[in-house]
Amino acid sequence: MNIHAPLGPLATVEFVYAVWRPPFSDKRAMVHAFRPGLTIAEMVGKTTGLPPDFMERGEVLIGEYPIVRRFWKHIRIKPGQKITLHYPLGSGGGSKGRGGKSGILGLIVSIAALVASVFTLGGGLAFLGSAFAQGAIGAKLAAGAISLAGALAARALTPLPAQPKQKGMPDQKGPASLSGNVLSAGAPVPAVIGTRRVFPPLGAQPLIERVDGDEIVEAFFVLAGAHDLTEIRLGDAAIEDAEDVTYQVKYGHPDDDPIDLIKRYSLTTTPQVELSRHVVTPDDQQLLDDQEQPTRSLPKWHATRSSTTPPDEIWLHLSFVQGLYKSGSNDRWGVPFRVRMRASAGDDWIYLPELHYWSNSTQEIRASVKLAWADEPEVVPGIAANEGWIAAYKHVAGDASPTSDDYYADGSFSAGGGNDGLYQGAEASSNVRRVTLSRYEAVFWLDAAAIPKGSYQIEIKRGAGYHASDFSKSARTYNGDDRDLFWYILYSGKAKAPESRENVADQVYLLRCSSVVNQHPCPKGGLFATIAIKAKNRSVDSLSVKASRYVRDWDGGGWNTLTTTSNPAPHLRDIWTGTLTPDPVPAGLVDEDSLIAWRQDCIDKGYRCNLVVEGESLTDLEGKVTGAGYALARKSETWGVIRDRDRSADEPEQIFTQRNSAGLTMAKAFARLPDAIRAVWYDAALDDSEQQKIVYRPTLTKAQVANPQIEEIRYDAFDNETDVTTRALFDLKQAELRAATWSFSAPAEALRTTRGDLIGINHDTIGRTHASARIADVDIEDGQVKGVWIDTAVPVWNEPGVFENTDFFAVEDVFTLGLRSSVGIRQSDGAFSVHAISGVSSTRDHLAFETPVAVEEDEDGSPVIRADNLAYVGEAGREVRRLIITALKWDRGQVAAVEAVDEAQELWAA
Repeated sequence: MNIHAPLGPLATVEFVYAVWRPPFSDKRAMVHAFRPGLTIAEMVGKTTGLPPDFMERGEVLIGEYPIVRRFWKHIRIKPGQKITLHYPLGSGGGSKGRGGKSGILGLIVSIAALVASVFTLGGGLAFLGSAFAQGAIGAKLAAGAISLAGALAARALTPLPAQPKQKGMPDQKGPASLSGNVLSAGAPVPAVIGTRRVFPPLGAQPLIERVDGDEIVEAFFVLAGAHDLTEIRLGDAAIEDAEDVTYQVKYGHPDDDPIDLIKRYSLTTTPQVELSRHVVTPDDQQLLDDQEQPTRSLPKWHATRSSTTPPDEIWLHLSFVQGLYKSGSNDRWGVPFRVRMRASAGDDWIYLPELHYWSNSTQEIRASVKLAWADEPEVVPGIAANEGWIAAYKHVAGDASPTSDDYYADGSFSAGGGNDGLYQGAEASSNVRRVTLSRYEAVFWLDAAAIPKGSYQIEIKRGAGYHASDFSKSARTYNGDDRDLFWYILYSGKAKAPESRENVADQVYLLRCSSVVNQHPCPKGGLFATIAIKAKNRSVDSLSVKASRYVRDWDGGGWNTLTTTSNPAPHLRDIWTGTLTPDPVPAGLVDEDSLIAWRQDCIDKGYRCNLVVEGESLTDLEGKVTGAGYALARKSETWGVIRDRDRSADEPEQIFTQRNSAGLTMAKAFARLPDAIRAVWYDAALDDSEQQKIVYRPTLTKAQVANPQIEEIRYDAFDNETDVTTRALFDLKQAELRAATWSFSAPAEALRTTRGDLIGINHDTIGRTHASARIADVDIEDGQVKGVWIDTAVPVWNEPGVFENTDFFAVEDVFTLGLRSSVGIRQSDGAFSVHAISGVSSTRDHLAFETPVAVEEDEDGSPVIRADNLAYVGEAGREVRRLIITALKWDRGQVAAVEAVDEAQELWAA
């Protein structure tokens, strides 16, 4: 040991160390001790034996992390810490694989690593320049501001079982109503994995029909595939307790018949516009407001449009919101209406017969006008005499002075000249055809030959209200005169409405226009789980249901049992091979053994997935389902899962060394980890209401707890606090313990593992005690294997510990105190055995076992420990670094690029 410090009482000094060993040297590494306070550049300058160009080409590491060269002159190391000095060679330290670079050269470290590794950064962060001034972008980079969710998504062995909100999709937990959560064309239909209370979307817009003054809303709600549907609610009340509600449930099984409660669908627009009246002055409720141009004060046409899909019927819903009456009068009050239609702006208008509505009610009146492409019914309902739709006219004469045009309905509504009115008592003699009138509904039966079925612009307007007693139905006159109630009169030189509006309540609104298609919305059963409802005279704010999707579950002999379950395994298989994907995976490609084992693991450990699926990609959905079961989808030659589990008792499937791999690198992203996760979930025990909990990283200090950095993650696949808390703690730990990704290449003949397998890595870039060789011969005596000869000399340590050493200053390398080596052997039967090495520390090619072992033979009768077996040497108990393969890609030369992450046994520690 070389001490670079002023003379003084060494017992009171805690040094900073620099460790250097020249490339290919078989001598012990040189340890240089420095008093604290020197920068890395100063320590390097005082270290003897370095190559002359070390300052330009050398590497300085703190632990596994290289320090950027330009920062050496600013960084001072904490007392008791060490740096290691490395000099990279062009050929990569003996590796003969592709690329030929030592693993150190592949390490990637962010600036954030410095914060935890060094004593001081000279001048704080100012040495990084003005880019790191407070509030600048550079300052954010130095802080390593990478989100936990983003870091886990990039490299976690177990993905986050969280559900991001889909862009453009409604929030599943937002308020739902019959008019506000309708599936758009081509939109994905939701499904439930496990069990959830869900607000299913409407399969089509709700249709409101008026029957004898009542409004009946009909609608149906859908989920993709077969579901068990229980605890249906309208708002907060059970549907069974709701009055005036009829409902029907179809669970979506293949042999289900279609729903029969609803056999049509519609597109509804809601103009909710008041039909304009004559505009009169406040002082004289008959005098038109515009005397210079009276036509400006006349009622206007109000437009709506039917659906682009040619409907079978068009319903116009009108509402007299205050009733229809004249205050102080017992006479009924009447209002005329005209309707016209055309297919496009360039076409001529098609006029429909003029209608008249009478009433003397102070309550809201719901009146409807229906256009139906169908033949007029043979049995026509009787026409009311004085209440409701009382008359229709195919021709109305215009006023003589001031002059207005005659009004003619389309010829398809006429059986010939004369007898232009239809009203009670004139049914037999009237020449008005294809019109039926009742108290609440007027129907125009459209002749498809004259008015082809299609999409139409519809316009409606009302005329002046009038005293019913002064109106002649047969002559269609008012007060004995032909009167155009949509026009105006001149009285004493003043333009006036045909009748005064004083003390009259006759406001009428066009509430909605429904384009009705008389075809079944779901003509084939078994595609959707469906809830159909009809509700009379009530608002249905929302419909929710506890839903559980049916999947095929394992019964011991196959995936045969159709059931509901929250076990993630059957759902993942259904995602791959069932109806949730448009391109199912052939059953022969599924690794059934992998799924069966994972299914049992989920049962044993209580892993459950309860998730609403709506519009996710296949990859996103796989991640949520496998993440809930602490696994990762594996899609290669077969499709299965990689289970994330406690493997501390497992032996690696394969050991990789510099003899059977090349190009080892390690990439490590130093995200600024949050101090806590604000976990958000919907809790089944609390009626699926949203809950939150702050879950802190276990290693926090009191100061960090007092002012924590918190990141929010939504755990939508979990439905209880226990599972959410456990998972949040797991995610915080995994972000720390699996920050690094290891990569290397291996030829096909040297690779016996696949994704998800536990492997061991023995490489001199991981630990200086690591070395590998091939067995040249075996030392056997009296049926015992006493040791092996290997094809190259390797360093072996067998040093006394700190308390076993009597002369501390005689120790050449303090970092070897207590260091002992073991040799691992890959036997011919594929098993691995590890043996402590006896003898003093040295570099040698004969490795004597501290405890001889009996000779064992393989199936061929040959010793399992024999020549050409792979041998690897390392510190006892740390002969290899244990990793789990996460990715495997082959190139054209049949060389595999392998990626792996740390096993991280601490994740499973109690």
